[in-house]
Amino acid sequence: MTTWSTYLLTLFKHQITNWLGTTPDFIINNVGEIHSIEQCRSTVAFLSTVLDLCSREKDIRQEYGRQFVDGIYTCWKQFSFLYHQSNSLDDKLLIVTLLTKTFIIDSQLLLNHREFHQISQMYLNLLIDKQLNLTFKIRLLDLLTFFASINSDQHPNWSNDLSRTLRTFTADCFPLKSTEFPVGTQEYHDYQAAIRKILSALELSSSFLLFELLIWMLCCEQHHQFEEEILSSINRFVSQLNSAQKQNQLLDYMFTIIFGKNPLFRIEHRLNALEKLILKILTSVRKSTLIEFYKKYICSLVIDELEVKLDFHSQLFISILINKICTYRLIDYMYTILNKDDVFGVHSSIGRIFYDYLKKQEEARKILNVDMPVNTIKIGEQFDGKELTKYVITKARAQFVDSKLMKTLELMYPGTNSSEKQMKSHLLRSLAISSFNCLISLLICTQTEAKLYKAFIFDANSTKDEYIFENLIDIEHKYTFPLELERYYKKDKRTLLNILCKKILSNSKADSSTQQRVLSTPKYLSSQYLFGSSLSDELAVFDFTSAAVVDFNNKSLSANSSCSTMNISLEKKDSDVPALIEGSDDEIGSEFIDMEMDELNLHPCMVPMVCLLKHMETSGIISQSTDMPAWMICLYKKFSDPLLAFNIKLFIMRLIIHTHSIFKPYARYWLTPIIQMCNQMFENSSEGLNTFIIDTIVIILSWHTQAIPSELDSNSVQRLVEYLFANCSHRNTIVMKSNLDLIKKLVECWKERIRAPTLILYKLIFEPDPKSKQNAIGLSLIGILLANEILPYYTPPAPSGNLPPVTTGSILSNLPNDLTEDKFHDTILKNLKNIYRNIYAAAAEVIGMLLNVKKLHNESTQRLFDQLNSILKWFHNQNLTDTYVSCIYSVQKHYPQIVDKSIMNKLVFSLKKMYGDLKIECLESLIPNIAEFESAYLELRAAGILDILIHKDFGIRCVALRLLFKLLSKLTHEQLYEIAQILSIDGPNECLIWTLEIYKWMYDYITNYFSQNFKTTIESVSEKFYHHVREQLLQLLACKNEYIRVNCRNFWCDAKRLSLTSQNRLLALVDQFYSIKTENEYLNYCTNILLERATHNPDYQQLIFENPLDKCLFQEFPLACNWRQRHHTYMTPLFTLQSQQTNVDSTTNINLMTLNPVQFMQTISEQTNTQSTEQQQQPQPTSSTPMILQTQEISGKQQFVPTQMLENTMNYNWLKQTNTLDATNTFALPTLASQTKKTTSLIVDVEKKKPMTNINSIQTQQINAEEDIDDDIFRLKRRFLKDSGQLNAAYFARRQNEKKQNEKQLLSEVKLKQENQVEKYRTYRIGELPDIQIRSSDILIPLQALAQCDNQIARLLYASLFTSVLDSLEEKLSSDEYQNLIRTIQHRFDVMLSQSEIFYPSFVAALLDIVLSKREQIQISAQFISASTIASHLESVGILTIEYFIRFTETNQQINGPLKKKLKSDPDLSQQMYKKVDQWLELAKCYRSLANYDDVRGIFSQLSGLKPLTLRAIEEESHSDFLLALNTYITALEQNPLADETHNDPILELEQEFWTQSMLNCCNQLNNWTIMSKHIFIDNTTFDSLWSNAHQLNYLMPFAIRSKMKLLISGNEKEQSEQNDLCQFFNNLSSTSNQTSLTGNAETTFVKRTYIEKQYPFELATFFLYQKDFDRAKYYIQYAKEQFLHRWSTLSRLSEYGRKLTVQFIQPYYELEQFIRFVEDNLPLIKTLENRYLTNNKGDEQTREIFFEKFQRNLLDQWQLPDVIRSSIQTWDDIVTNRALFLDVRPSNL
Repeated sequence: MTTWSTYLLTLFKHQITNWLGTTPDFIINNVGEIHSIEQCRSTVAFLSTVLDLCSREKDIRQEYGRQFVDGIYTCWKQFSFLYHQSNSLDDKLLIVTLLTKTFIIDSQLLLNHREFHQISQMYLNLLIDKQLNLTFKIRLLDLLTFFASINSDQHPNWSNDLSRTLRTFTADCFPLKSTEFPVGTQEYHDYQAAIRKILSALELSSSFLLFELLIWMLCCEQHHQFEEEILSSINRFVSQLNSAQKQNQLLDYMFTIIFGKNPLFRIEHRLNALEKLILKILTSVRKSTLIEFYKKYICSLVIDELEVKLDFHSQLFISILINKICTYRLIDYMYTILNKDDVFGVHSSIGRIFYDYLKKQEEARKILNVDMPVNTIKIGEQFDGKELTKYVITKARAQFVDSKLMKTLELMYPGTNSSEKQMKSHLLRSLAISSFNCLISLLICTQTEAKLYKAFIFDANSTKDEYIFENLIDIEHKYTFPLELERYYKKDKRTLLNILCKKILSNSKADSSTQQRVLSTPKYLSSQYLFGSSLSDELAVFDFTSAAVVDFNNKSLSANSSCSTMNISLEKKDSDVPALIEGSDDEIGSEFIDMEMDELNLHPCMVPMVCLLKHMETSGIISQSTDMPAWMICLYKKFSDPLLAFNIKLFIMRLIIHTHSIFKPYARYWLTPIIQMCNQMFENSSEGLNTFIIDTIVIILSWHTQAIPSELDSNSVQRLVEYLFANCSHRNTIVMKSNLDLIKKLVECWKERIRAPTLILYKLIFEPDPKSKQNAIGLSLIGILLANEILPYYTPPAPSGNLPPVTTGSILSNLPNDLTEDKFHDTILKNLKNIYRNIYAAAAEVIGMLLNVKKLHNESTQRLFDQLNSILKWFHNQNLTDTYVSCIYSVQKHYPQIVDKSIMNKLVFSLKKMYGDLKIECLESLIPNIAEFESAYLELRAAGILDILIHKDFGIRCVALRLLFKLLSKLTHEQLYEIAQILSIDGPNECLIWTLEIYKWMYDYITNYFSQNFKTTIESVSEKFYHHVREQLLQLLACKNEYIRVNCRNFWCDAKRLSLTSQNRLLALVDQFYSIKTENEYLNYCTNILLERATHNPDYQQLIFENPLDKCLFQEFPLACNWRQRHHTYMTPLFTLQSQQTNVDSTTNINLMTLNPVQFMQTISEQTNTQSTEQQQQPQPTSSTPMILQTQEISGKQQFVPTQMLENTMNYNWLKQTNTLDATNTFALPTLASQTKKTTSLIVDVEKKKPMTNINSIQTQQINAEEDIDDDIFRLKRRFLKDSGQLNAAYFARRQNEKKQNEKQLLSEVKLKQENQVEKYRTYRIGELPDIQIRSSDILIPLQALAQCDNQIARLLYASLFTSVLDSLEEKLSSDEYQNLIRTIQHRFDVMLSQSEIFYPSFVAALLDIVLSKREQIQISAQFISASTIASHLESVGILTIEYFIRFTETNQQINGPLKKKLKSDPDLSQQMYKKVDQWLELAKCYRSLANYDDVRGIFSQLSGLKPLTLRAIEEESHSDFLLALNTYITALEQNPLADETHNDPILELEQEFWTQSMLNCCNQLNNWTIMSKHIFIDNTTFDSLWSNAHQLNYLMPFAIRSKMKLLISGNEKEQSEQNDLCQFFNNLSSTSNQTSLTGNAETTFVKRTYIEKQYPFELATFFLYQKDFDRAKYYIQYAKEQFLHRWSTLSRLSEYGRKLTVQFIQPYYELEQFIRFVEDNLPLIKTLENRYLTNNKGDEQTREIFFEKFQRNLLDQWQLPDVIRSSIQTWDDIVTNRALFLDVRPSNL
């Protein structure tokens, strides 16, 4: 019934609700008497549905909502069946749901309703109903926000009732301890949800009652499970309190708790409230509220509480003690949170209250003549604001240095450790800590004199029984620092650290800003009239987003973020805001001081002490002098005391670790006691190496540039080394490796003071079991020593006279008599026979290092060498090739002399049998001494070295390249050519680098060979050798890797290889630097080579304009372009010098869009003013200014370093004006060198890292080196998680997954950088006028950079530069020299256009631009012009050029006389006639390519000397009558053959060529492939003969391949059988040869394949699809798509006809790819169909139907016809023919 009524109500909701709304009191009158639970349930369900409709419909809710809710509240008593009598959970949920929905409509109606008591009591009863579980009561807590926000004025007893109910609710439903419920259980989630509901209600209602409840919950436990969430919510609650009265009420309530005035809170509750809540609340209230709070209680705190004496026998002892702790803590927070002016000085209102109180007390004392408790306080007649501070200093200092209390406690409880004694001891220590921290905060806030810090914090007089750290630190507590952690320590983000760091930063910032305000005076622009002009709006056109303007440097971000966070609070210092703002101030402490929350760092004094030292550092209190300051001397004496408790030493040492930069200048003093402390820790601890020792050693190692231990500390250092060596082993290999890294760094830094602990090393390598791996760590330790030239066997020198023997005082250092050096070495050699590779290889490497070090020390190595050789021979005799090669490789890395001729013969003989890493090791072993080995190349060639060069294992190939590079000088001419043919320029960067080096050496060799044999005949092999090497080097000029590209460019630009004169450089560009393989990159590197000479000009760095437009101030504009930031850069200037890092003040790190340019310039003026004033006050440095390798600022004093002064000019990049090569700019995958590859068999790499040479400047080299060393050292402070067994369960799978993810991320970053990278090549300055003081380089560098990225710019730049140089040479050279130059250039242009294969549009256009600019001087062949422009779709440029030539020829004829007046026998007559006809015919070809037949007819109608059939055929062709035109062309060819007597007629030859091309074009239009094939393949013509003739290759090969392909696919059976020559031609090209030496035929085949693949990829894809070779078909169609995209990108937008023809390739390409993809996806189904017919299973029709359905859906239904108008007949034929092919390729019998 309810369901039907609900349905009807929903169906007619508008009608029903309108009627209900217009019927007053309908609900009241019609609910009636309810006599059963069922009746009540139906009524409530109906009303819930009505409220649902009401809540969803806005109009109904606004008009009738309150009426409905009021009626429901009035009838609420009728619903008591559901919550009083019913025990069903659903019934109670139903009534709660109804109440919730009434609140949704109107939550305020209930407050004044007469049924409020009834409904509220129901709510309270449900909360404490024990039959309901917590899951249900969570629904009730949704309503807590409403009930908690009820004002007590309206309902006086409501707060008490709700408070009592909530406490009962928490007692019944919440656990006694918050950690009782295991995480993840249902009880835990319910408990968590309930807590969050209460927290949400607290923030929404701002109920003080809920606040009290949460305070009680927090104080009842030492650590609540949800403590962080509760504290965060309380923080927001306090911040949201909208009145000072409420905040004052809250502070008063907390005051009553901690001082024991609230009876609900016991002693432990008071301490918990003090620790958890007080500081959090004090930093959340407004500043004015906080000041009022302290003004109210300051006298009570300071006088009443601090003056109370402690009596151990008093019952109130503990309460008084806690009161004192709370007092010092509150005073501490007062000085921590408030500003100096608020608590100190004449403006302090708190100090004024205290002073007035004391003044009244003093006056009362004088009147009554009674001594008051504060009679020791002396105050002056006038208030100076220091009285309170002086008094607190006196009391706090006396409190924490007083050790009498602890001694009294020991006397009261002698020899016992009762709980009462522990509690009192803990409270006394807490009192000392609180007073100590209070004094620290006071000094940070008010004092700046170092002597006060020394006197009050660090100094203590033990003779007066004054102690500091003894009272603060529990000396009996056992601190542990495990190497493996259960979980990583959290970063310290506590409120105390945040507020102290903010205080320190604000003080330092305020001091600096105050100084600037004093020094600077207001400066305004001299041209204020610019304010309203367009120049003031110049900045508005740029999108100066924060990402585009601010330099997002990761290293400076963390350092500056905290400072930038303080900007707002510093600008508005007196604003009434909380001390800490949630969200913005949460990370201040962790960013300023990085502290782990371990056991020692959680000591209450650690954070204040660290902040104190940081404050002294940032405020300039610590003076920079050679001697330790007084405060540090106190600390040093304390730390050096041998009787000092060890826990105190730990505390001081941790303090040094956190502030190591402060102690670094005085490292020579601190090293000795710190090393002794480490030794003491080793001696007292059974756990060995721990994180505390590691951190300590890391710190003292970071000081090694300042000081290392002295000779007097040798014994302590040696003991430390022995302990480290003995304890570095660990079951976790990662931890052990980290320990070895630490030892390695220690030995490197202190090697002058270290001797080998021989006995420890001997024990670590003594394990005789060949199946054990225990000796690995000992071998690694020996390797570390040997890498630093420290011999592992060391005996103390014998005593002289009566002196005792020199020892370290350690038992481990005393060597037994039977441990001789030979025995030690024999033990190392025994490890060679271990079965594990990492052991015997490590032992071999150690032996190699030992031989090398002994040789350096001039010690004999013969015995060791002989023993090693005998073991190696035994390996070889036992056929242990792997072990033999690994040992040789490991030894030779440090001792190459081991590889003599016999060993080299064995390695070469075994090379061919090896594989993988073993082959790499074998090749590496051969490299050092390969040049001394006779006939090395022949042996290596026989061993397969050339096979390695063509192998795809790039790791092996790279080693082979290095090996060959070392052999080059020993090779013959033929051997070098053989290697040059084998090398390829693919692979990773490392292979490319060595390939480049080999080709560079070969190029120099072959050019020297030519110069030496210039007068003799040069062999053809040498010419091929030269051209091959040249072409490979040109390809490397276009490499994506910047290092290779710049290195190769600088190699070419060297004066030895490229002339410095402009004349010869132009000739080299058109001759030496052109290759058909690099035609698409030709313009890019040629413009670079042309402009490179400009860098050597003295004016290159000169200013174009010496003076600015007017005297005005310029400031560096902070523009940065980070490719990782997705910002708008379309209006951002693209060229700013990337290598320059300018230090911009924090005021410029703002959004410049928010500033007016005038305001920005005023700010700059003030800053410059301040800087200049400071520079005047500071003495000028006398040292010379450092040199930097970049374009300098105009105002800079640095010297520019020209290119010639660079150490390594081969890597100099003139575009960036630096030697630095950014690897991330290469857009290439990681190289072999960049990948993480272990190069040693030891556990750690003992080799020292070579310093980086690619640096920005000499100035930054030392700074960068020191920073790298420090980063490397501090990286040793690592933390490791304990291996629980499950950690390594999926280790390798996880590692492989991470590797794939990293590779994927790297590829995505490379792609992202390619899209977003913006190079910056210069800086910009902003001023009141435009900056015109720029250099020539500021124009040339961006122009060349743009030319490298854009082909059109490169075309224009190349043509302009080339023409300009020619114009200049025309003036400088003589007439004959210039004419020779022009003839050479003209010849080279003809050759370049004739040899071109791809006819790259920009390249062709650039050459023709030059020709057009010099059309009277350079006249190239019209045939080459027409062929190149037609192929590149630049017919318009070709037409323009040829027409200029024709006009120029006719002009000359008019000058020299008409042709007909000359004699017919004149040879010039025929030559001129031939040239004229040739030009007109080529012009006609260009017009016909554009389908402009009107111009073609016009050409042939006025051109005399041609056959009439030509004009007739053109007329027929222009009317698209291709059949008649075809017959006419065939007739012309048959009637005018090239007989012997007419063979010399050049005009007929031109006509014959025109007829042939036209005839083939007509056949193509008619799809007459038979006639086309017949007229191409005549007189035994084959594909090879077509290939041999350049003309036939360019003009006949496309028609030959197309006709043969069409006949093969769509011809009849006879025609298909006649196309074997095409099949054989394609199959021969696709066959790969395994020969290592490229013979002449193999080389020709390779060239053919490259050319055919580039020109005819679609035809190849179709051919292999015909042969059902789907893999090759897929490869070639993908290649065809790439070629199409490349061709499309090079087409000019103005080439409408060319773009129209090119775009028609899309549909054939797509359908072919679609069919191949269909075959791949349905390959199992196709195989099933084929097997069905093979087995004659004709009954399986289901499989056939499935195939037909997929074929129909995926192919046939998606095929569309080409466009009838726009698509050419060739496109139609390709599509139709291919579709027929698809149907033929499908499974047979379908």
